[in-house]
Amino acid sequence: MTYKADDDLNIYLSTDPQSLKYQNVLKNPIVSIVVDNQDDEGTLQIQGTAQPYQPKAGEEFNLVVKPNFLIFNKKEPSGDITTLRVNL
Repeated sequence: MTYKADDDLNIYLSTDPQSLKYQNVLKNPIVSIVVDNQDDEGTLQIQGTAQPYQPKAGEEFNLVVKPNFLIFNKKEPSGDITTLRVNL
């Protein structure tokens, strides 16, 4: 799934409108997204409300998620987990 974010922290997603994922979002727009780049940077968890999005010229995105909160977890060298939660 392709994604991007804007300055207002909206997350734009691209997925096949015929997919089960897209159809499920239409039925239940409360979604969770996890972004994990598989290194030591950490994991970003996003929960919000998704809705169909009309892409601008040249864009492929067809869903937009308006986050309610973000959680960033980072494993420290000591093994401890640092957590940052941001309510929006």
